[in-house]
Amino acid sequence: MSDLLDYVQADERVCPTQEKWRELWEMLPGRIIAGAGCYPDPALIYDKWLNSSDEQKQQRLMFHIEYAAEHGALEPVEQYLRGLREKDWLHKGELALFAAQQAEKKAAKRAHL
Repeated sequence: MSDLLDYVQADERVCPTQEKWRELWEMLPGRIIAGAGCYPDPALIYDKWLNSSDEQKQQRLMFHIEYAAEHGALEPVEQYLRGLREKDWLHKGELALFAAQQAEKKAAKRAHL
């Protein structure tokens, strides 16, 4: 498992992109969805994507990998993660750069009004 943990952090990787991470979470066995809660904790996607740091995302991904190992699903999870293309990964700093670009666009638009 440590080899997989090293792999998912190599090359400045943080976590899979939103859709790919959702697919990974759905692979985890024994998921429970009850009311507003889920176990294991879901991927940090949708509304949580922009409101969580790279470190928080990386920690949640590590938790999902450990959960998979504890529940006999490490092999398919590892195959899935290793099969992702590099463009299917969020890399450190990419989201902050995107947020800054969006803020600049909004400011420029307001300046022209």
